[in-house]
Amino acid sequence: MRIPFDLIAALIALQAVQELFGNMLGRNAPDTVVYSAGQVDSSTGEACLAILGFWIIVWLYHEAVARRTLWQVRWGRFPEGVKSADGSPRKRHPLETHDLYEAAGQASAVLLYVLVIWYFRWPLKTYSWPEWLGLQHVLSEKALDRIGSSTLVKAFLDLGPYAGAMMLSWLPKRRMAQAMTGRRIPRLSWLSLEARLTFIPLAAWFAINLLVDLLSFTGAGDAADLLNDLSKEVGGPSETLALLAMFGFLVFAAAVLMPWVMLRIFRCRPLPDGDLKSRIDAVVKRSGVKVRRILAWGPKGSGLANACVLGPWAPMRYVLISPGLTDILSPEECEAVIAHELGHARHGHLALLLAVLLSLASLSELLARFMFFKHPLAQGAVYMLLILVYLRIFFGIVMRACEREADLASAELIGSPLPLASALEKLARLSGGIRDVYSWHHDSIAKRVAVLMQDGLDPERIARYHRHMRRMSLGFLCFTAVAVFLVLGLSIAHDLLAVAATAASGAFVGP
Repeated sequence: MRIPFDLIAALIALQAVQELFGNMLGRNAPDTVVYSAGQVDSSTGEACLAILGFWIIVWLYHEAVARRTLWQVRWGRFPEGVKSADGSPRKRHPLETHDLYEAAGQASAVLLYVLVIWYFRWPLKTYSWPEWLGLQHVLSEKALDRIGSSTLVKAFLDLGPYAGAMMLSWLPKRRMAQAMTGRRIPRLSWLSLEARLTFIPLAAWFAINLLVDLLSFTGAGDAADLLNDLSKEVGGPSETLALLAMFGFLVFAAAVLMPWVMLRIFRCRPLPDGDLKSRIDAVVKRSGVKVRRILAWGPKGSGLANACVLGPWAPMRYVLISPGLTDILSPEECEAVIAHELGHARHGHLALLLAVLLSLASLSELLARFMFFKHPLAQGAVYMLLILVYLRIFFGIVMRACEREADLASAELIGSPLPLASALEKLARLSGGIRDVYSWHHDSIAKRVAVLMQDGLDPERIARYHRHMRRMSLGFLCFTAVAVFLVLGLSIAHDLLAVAATAASGAFVGP
């Protein structure tokens, strides 16, 4: 799974645009509304044409970027890159240049998406999706209102323009991946894999919208609103309870929901009995890490060559390995890769990732309390800047340190750094010569191999690095605890002041 920064930005922008519309988001909004900028609402057909044009622009841009990289392939500048005649250090790897162009394209696509949905009032138009299907001729007005108010369907339609643009941007990358690996990748398999890797973070968002729909359709939503209103009337701790519910949902989503969703999205199945499974079982037993099951991850032919460990705690912990990885690596190299993934679980990295989520949520709450920007789009830009800086810089440092410790843990468990180093070199070569390409969350394979071969042969250096990571993890956990308790303390103080204000108001009014 990857972190789709552009998709997160699109979600934040969508929420900002919806907030900007305010009361116009009701189903009884007038058909024509004049904005402060002086623009008038256009028809739904024009909005659809604008979305189609947006898709074409995104596809053409990524097509041009992919063709530029493929041109370098044909002229022998890929995967080794460009070297000068005197043998001086080569220029930037073509994939690094491609990633820069792709990041610029994603940022431009988000801005264009915001412009389209704002100018054509797309979040307002999606309330009328039943009329698009002609359901007004077969359903009563009450039934039409009920299904038209579905937050789940509206979530799909509101984000649909950007999700469609993302899928179109993946098509040119498939040809590039085929050129890098020298293997044919079916189009549907490629799109399916990219969607599963990218859209998993949307599961929680859609789950919340589904829950809202269920509460609304069963009548429980009115009861929930009534309880919330009563809580506010008596000055109840609604804000504190909301924060506790949010933190609880994050823990549940990371520890239980996410492993469950990934197993089903990737259609994981038990690893067949044989030499590989016996070897992995032996590595798991030697590591002392308790896992629930060992599963095969993803179908063959999809281009997926990876392994991972899911779940911060044993009851929901799974070891996953893709058939594409076992086809590439030797049994000894597969053992080393699994030992690396078990190192993440053994040294608490999965729980550390959960702390990252809690700290980010706490920082977002603090930012919301002290935000001095009033415009929704400006607020959305600030939130996105926080997420980008926090994840790409701060979280990136933590992730790279965890990867280094997992590499050393593999050498410690296997008894030698050579199998993992060999596996990394092979994957770098088969992925298009990406040995020196920097990764913000894994670092370059060249640097990882150098550290692995230098420190992986010395047990004292490995032990010293484990001690360093324990200190860093403890410091980060303390930072997370302070952020969480600060947010909860502010919310409790807010609720206590609300209780006091309500009591004072009642005493002032009198019987």
